[in-house]
Formats: sequence, structure tokens, C-alpha cells
Amino acid sequence: LFSVQSPSSGTDLWLLPLTGDKKPVKFLNSPADEMHGNFSPDGHLVAYTSNESGRFQVNVQTLPLSDKKWQVSTTGGYEPRWRSATELAFLVPGSGGVYQVTIGGPGASPVGKREAITEDPRASPSSETVAETSKTASTKIRVARPVTLPPRSENHIWV
Repeated sequence: LFSVQSPSSGTDLWLLPLTGDKKPVKFLNSPADEMHGNFSPDGHLVAYTSNESGRFQVNVQTLPLSDKKWQVSTTGGYEPRWRSATELAFLVPGSGGVYQVTIGGPGASPVGKREAITEDPRASPSSETVAETSKTASTKIRVARPVTLPPRSENHIWV
């Protein structure tokens, strides 16, 4: 999964098949910019940043491509990174924070509650300094040990 910027269509996400003819295929093609693509651990979803709503937001799209797509950020977002098979972290611009959202499984609501992981302006979804957050009753507890998030699964190619 990689992004390509072109003068005619902005930035689009492409797939590079690992079997068959291995010819790149455009995954998302719209007048909007799509970037920061990241496969879910099971390979059935792609999280990405897009400005199709007029501002950069984080979206999740099924793979293979279908009409099922969800905007998971509400106040802007970029650089989505999967923390687990159902947890997606992303940066919210202007807030200096990293937030997470739970993506539901079959039969569940597709997008769950959004919550702050950290409000540290130095953190990013791919940072090893993002602290793991757990809940006890209604209180959030920050665990001092860092969490290693999966590496980015995209490269930029400029044409």
C-alpha cells in the first residue's frame, strides 16, 4: 500500500499485489487526497487519511474494496496506525494528542467510542512513547511502559 501524488488527481492510494503480474492497482481514486494508508492486522480493512469531507479525517475502508467505509475521526485526524485488530490510533491536529477508536467486529457497530491516549504534543501514532491506557471504573490510568505500534505500511512515490 503506497500513495502517489499526481497533478491531475492529487494523492491517491495504490496497492502492489505480491502475486500475479505484480502490477500496481489504484485502490482509492477520487478528487480528494488519500494518504497514510495502513492495513489492519487481519488485512480486511485499510485506515487512511483523506480530505474528502473538506478537512483531513481518518477513514476506514474494506479490503477488497466495497461500499463500506467509515469516517472514524470527528475533529480532524491523520496518520492512522492499528494498535490491534480492533483498535486504531490517530493524531488529531491542533490538539497535540493521539486518540484511539475501537472498530467493531461482525454484527457490531463499525465505529466505537473515541478516547484520548495521550495529549502529549510530542507523541504520534507511530511513536514508541505513546503510553498504554487502561480504565478502572471511570478513571484513566497511564501505564508507564511504552507501547510499540506497528510500523507504517506505506511509502510515498512522487510523480
